[in-house]
Amino acid sequence: MGARLAYGRQPASDNSILEVPGRGLLRAVRFDPELSNARDVQDKCREMGLIVNALGDDRLRLAPPLNVTADEVDRACEVVRTAVRRQ
Repeated sequence: MGARLAYGRQPASDNSILEVPGRGLLRAVRFDPELSNARDVQDKCREMGLIVNALGDDRLRLAPPLNVTADEVDRACEVVRTAVRRQ
């Protein structure tokens, strides 16, 4: 599941996402600070029902439960992509 979470950004082709570092299910999304603000993305994700944590202005922490399903990971990736586009 961790690899699915890390590479879930691939179809988005969004230049504001620089990398998705981490191990297993504990990941961060690092943004280009000139293009996206993690705090704004956090707020948009919460509006869409996904709880994430902004770590400063350029990183967003993803820490799903260990029993997360593939469908839930896919949904979380889509919510983050949508939040990035909407902010």
